[in-house]
Amino acid sequence: MSKYGTLIWIGLLVLIAGFLVYPPTHKVFVDITARFPYIMGFVKFAILSMMGEFLAARLVHKKWVMVRGMLPKMVVWGILGILTSATREKRCRLKR
Repeated sequence: MSKYGTLIWIGLLVLIAGFLVYPPTHKVFVDITARFPYIMGFVKFAILSMMGEFLAARLVHKKWVMVRGMLPKMVVWGILGILTSATREKRCRLKR
C-alpha cells in the first residue's frame, strides 16, 4: 500500500468530489440522501472516517500503513452519522 497509497487516497478524494460536483450525479446524491437520510448518513460518515483514519496514520507514521480495526471504527462513525441525521431531521421539523 505504501507505494500507491497517496495515488489511491487522492484518486478516491477526486472521485468523490467529481461525483458531487457533476450536476446529474449531484442530483441523484441529493435525492437519495433526502429519501434515505439515515442510511446515507451512515455511509457518508463511514467513508469519511475511513479516509480520515488512513490520512492520520500516514501523517503519524510518515508512510501509508494498514489501519487496524477499520471496520469497527467505520461502524461507530456510521452510527454517529445516523445520530447526526436524526438530530438534523428533528431540527428541520421544529422549524416548520
